[in-house]
Amino acid sequence: MHKIAKALQFTHEKGIAHLDVKPGDARYMPQEILNDKYDHLDNVDMFSLGAAIYELIRGSHLPESRYRFLNLREGKLPLLPGYSLQFQNLLKVPNTIDILNIA
Repeated sequence: MHKIAKALQFTHEKGIAHLDVKPGDARYMPQEILNDKYDHLDNVDMFSLGAAIYELIRGSHLPESRYRFLNLREGKLPLLPGYSLQFQNLLKVPNTIDILNIA
């Protein structure tokens, strides 16, 4: 996670957004992109990274039901046993600086 965040930080500092930080489909894209709002593309990468990490630590795919999926997009995540609240809050509203500081 730290290495991916460092790489994203480097590209973001150069004014470049990756826009494909995901193992699969549109579930890893934030609502802004799906609504054609491209103001903060670096945040798109961070949402995608957070969603992928959340999926990995849960040990199962992202929710597919519309209601649970919308909760995920809004940062409404159920508590994950065995992980600190600081880490779990980072997944809700991730940004590169926070990820680099926690690692």
